[in-house]
Amino acid sequence: LLITLIPSFLVGSWFTQVKTTWMQLPQILFYTRIGSDFVGRIATVLIPPNTVRCLSWTSLLRLVPVVLFFMNTLTYRGNDRVTIVLVSVIAFLSGYLVTGCFQLSPGLLSERVRDTNVSKQASLLNVAFSVSALGGLLASFVLIALGL
Repeated sequence: LLITLIPSFLVGSWFTQVKTTWMQLPQILFYTRIGSDFVGRIATVLIPPNTVRCLSWTSLLRLVPVVLFFMNTLTYRGNDRVTIVLVSVIAFLSGYLVTGCFQLSPGLLSERVRDTNVSKQASLLNVAFSVSALGGLLASFVLIALGL
């Protein structure tokens, strides 16, 4: 979850820092992110993740569009359409990966352990989510402080 969510929050908190002449771009990126994340969550019903290994590889490969997003947005020559597409891909995969983690994680425990610790499982996933949100925001503050 940390590899998935920290970059997602980092990208989301960077929308107002994107160098563009199009004033509405941050709002468009925001709604693109929300819509694509939602579609990614629905995609887990149509194409459910099979293994944690599959989710791990997808999470690592998802770092490629994150890097491309920052390479594209840190210059005035960045293309707004490319930025929108990258945000859409990042958000779709984020929604898919997070929901996939919630779907697969209970199956990794024995039935006895799973049944007696349902609330602890949900709490642990929520703590990971919160730590990731904080990590993404802190990473964004660091980039801003470095003048990027």
